[in-house]
Amino acid sequence: MININDHDIQFFENKYYERSDNPEDADDAIRIIHKMAAADVIVLSSPVYFYSMTGQMKTLIDRVFKYEKDLKSKEFYYIITATDNNEEALEGTIQGFRGFIHCLYDSREIGIVRGFGARDSGSILKKPTAVQEAYEFGKNA
Repeated sequence: MININDHDIQFFENKYYERSDNPEDADDAIRIIHKMAAADVIVLSSPVYFYSMTGQMKTLIDRVFKYEKDLKSKEFYYIITATDNNEEALEGTIQGFRGFIHCLYDSREIGIVRGFGARDSGSILKKPTAVQEAYEFGKNA
């Protein structure tokens, strides 16, 4: 598991138009992308703020530019939490993840865990339906 909050992921800039396969050439984004490329299944997770994914997640997705071919034929799950109890609150994040997957050849969405009413860190653990759904996805991945 990679918590992107624990990593230095810089915004996409012109210097990243040139692909570098040397992880020492950049921040942590390249190392994370290499780990994603080595995986068969990838779980993208984000709380929802203002009807969208976090800035950190979007920045990592942007940094995949020039590495899209490395992420072909992957299976993706999403875990999305929101304070709101309305499905509409998650739609922007879901569409953002789907737009990303659409750019990755032969990759596909397998499932989505939706955690509603998750206001504080760890509060999702008090939502047994979301926890069970995440467990089942993990067991079957």
